[in-house]
Amino acid sequence: MNHYPACYLLLAHLNNIFYIVNMKKVFRIVLTVAVVVAVLWIGAQTVGKWWIERKVERLTDGRWELALGHLRVNPLRRTVTFSDIEVTRNGGDKPVTLKELRIEKPSIGKKRIGIRRIVIDRMDTIRGVTMVDGRLTVAYASRMTPDESVRMTLDSLRLDTAARTLTVAGMAINPTYSKADFTPKSWNHGDWTQVHIGRVECSGVVLSGGVPQIDSIHIAGGSVSSYKDRNTSDPTLEKPMYHTLLQRFMPHCKVRAVAFEAIAARYEELPVGRDDAGVIEFDNIYGMAHNLDETISWSATARVQGAALLTARGTLPLRGDNFEISGLLDPCPATIFNSMATPLGNIEIRTGEIQSLGFAMRGTSFDARVELMLAYRDLSVEILNRHHDDRKLISNIVNRLLPNAAAPSHPTTGEFTRDPLRSPWNFVWKTIFAGLKNTLGIGDGDQ
Repeated sequence: MNHYPACYLLLAHLNNIFYIVNMKKVFRIVLTVAVVVAVLWIGAQTVGKWWIERKVERLTDGRWELALGHLRVNPLRRTVTFSDIEVTRNGGDKPVTLKELRIEKPSIGKKRIGIRRIVIDRMDTIRGVTMVDGRLTVAYASRMTPDESVRMTLDSLRLDTAARTLTVAGMAINPTYSKADFTPKSWNHGDWTQVHIGRVECSGVVLSGGVPQIDSIHIAGGSVSSYKDRNTSDPTLEKPMYHTLLQRFMPHCKVRAVAFEAIAARYEELPVGRDDAGVIEFDNIYGMAHNLDETISWSATARVQGAALLTARGTLPLRGDNFEISGLLDPCPATIFNSMATPLGNIEIRTGEIQSLGFAMRGTSFDARVELMLAYRDLSVEILNRHHDDRKLISNIVNRLLPNAAAPSHPTTGEFTRDPLRSPWNFVWKTIFAGLKNTLGIGDGDQ
């Protein structure tokens, strides 16, 4: 009798029994490992969140506090996501809140940390972040304002903590609305402003030990354009002075000197009821500022309206409210200022040459006084926007009041009280204009 089939059958049943028993053990082991991994994973993320919060507090010497709502790590997609982030400055009133911060494909080596992309609140992006031996590199960064009216970008950033240098290239502030739509659609109803900076190089950068310090900043190449529409501007929005803005910023960063070159600036203003805007342009702006402790001393040269060289200097207070500006304009045709005088002043300069124009202005955020010396010849103007006969009569009277040539031996003075709803630039030129009227012998009743 052959017993081999029975033996095979018995062995098969025994194998199934052992398989089932082994599968239960395997299942228990897998379940145990999964539970342990989950506990360790949750614990690691909790400890990681706590470690990051404490690390930020230590790196900022207790000046900033970080609170993370959630920390999620996805090893398959190689992403780290922080959500409900609150950053609070000690002594500050309200924290800065970020809904989500996502880091994609980070890589950590012995001396290198690399991040392919950082996304903040889905509107702000930082790409190509690497850290190697104390050198931080950012390939691209972009940030949108909460109302989506302005986008700020930079093409590259490089920080070397060993060499104490910081280099930024391709900085830009671009409005997303047109000049006509920007003021009514932006959250603070501000002026349309566009800024492009070619390159910024900082040396002597120290980020540790409290307030960041920079020995020098060099700005090379750039443009600033601003447009104001008086028909849509908010009549209740106060405009801060330039030194007031600096006083808010400087306590957070100490800078010893700033140099700038090859900068262009353009200001346009559309008066109420007109279709053409007044324009003033400066190009080839070179200058520097230093002694950035209690008072900023600055000097600059620029070409005005593409024709006249302007040399200016002054001081801005980082404490207090007194500022000074002085300037000298080289000889130029008076007609180059028609692009500003005609839309904003209803005056057309028909002929004339400015031989020299010097001014010295002192003031505060409330009022200013100017001393002005003007030398000119063959100046002739026409009053616009009046009935033809009245316009011709008033133009003749004004031209008769103007001497054919003038070379004053002593300065005349002018005073002006600032309207806080107007820009600092408006304050400066209105004060200079007050001195100019007195120089020409034209009072308020004559204009």
